[in-house]
Amino acid sequence: MSTIKISYSKYVIDLLYNCYLTERSVAHLLVSFQRVTLESRKERNMDPSVKHWDDKRSNE
Repeated sequence: MSTIKISYSKYVIDLLYNCYLTERSVAHLLVSFQRVTLESRKERNMDPSVKHWDDKRSNE
């Protein structure tokens, strides 16, 4: 199993776990949220260097 490092507030993660979701479901939701957030930033020209939702992860 691969691990993706994503930063979210403890509040968001606690909220998702309290919904009685599996770890896999929580991970899927967090990755989906990250993709939507980065795509919307790109559309609003907030970060023109982002060409794909996981471009920033390649720099880690």
